[in-house]
Amino acid sequence: MPTLPNQIPISSLQALSVVAENTTMQSVTDISVENYRGIHQAKLHPVPDSLPVSWLGKADAPPTPPMWANIDKLSSIQVRNLLAQVAYDASEWNYTKIGPNNELGRYQVSTQTLEDYGLLAKDSNRLYGIDCINYKHCWRSVVVRKNTNSYANYIYNVESLQGFLQSTNSQEHLAFQMLYDLYTALIQNGGITNTDTADIIAGMLYVAWAVGAGNTPTSNNANGTGAYAWRYYSIGSGENASRFNSGRQVITILSQ
Repeated sequence: MPTLPNQIPISSLQALSVVAENTTMQSVTDISVENYRGIHQAKLHPVPDSLPVSWLGKADAPPTPPMWANIDKLSSIQVRNLLAQVAYDASEWNYTKIGPNNELGRYQVSTQTLEDYGLLAKDSNRLYGIDCINYKHCWRSVVVRKNTNSYANYIYNVESLQGFLQSTNSQEHLAFQMLYDLYTALIQNGGITNTDTADIIAGMLYVAWAVGAGNTPTSNNANGTGAYAWRYYSIGSGENASRFNSGRQVITILSQ
């Protein structure tokens, strides 16, 4: 799940230049924000069924995000609704769900992500694989993550698998932090541009939630990776197009 890229941030104009120099499918004059390959091809995919609006009135609906989790052009309600959609698709809001690869909770967080965010000890996945969640000594209850905007307030003294599954606050605040970090990474790598509207931002965040923000092209990888590669080179077009459309629908329909 989300990792911050090490590359120097690129501007939207640089991103357009990268696409123009490498594309064989479109002429330079065809390339615009709406014609980036992934976004353009998403128009050809059906819009997935969205979260029923009535669910947003349930007692266990995701909470409104705290101030530190605000995301630029998205309102707090739009952030809440985007995570509500993600959680609906992942588990139908089941805090106690354990996935086939030991993804956990309402948002089906991977074991590697739990380690990346300090809930599991470093090297837990290397030593125990996805079974690391079953070893109590792998869980870390008091960890202050460096370079975070939230002071690691998603930890909530979680000390075990059951502790995490039962801690709704920990799961929700971890999701806020993950989404915020993905937004930051997408701004840095050009996966989100300063001309993007709220619906495009939400769509890109949903893509990044599944495949990571990604990195810009290198000499070893001409298309880049993750959500960046989907946007500019349509890598992983089918599933990512559906995620993008689902994210956009959160803004255009669910949040209206």
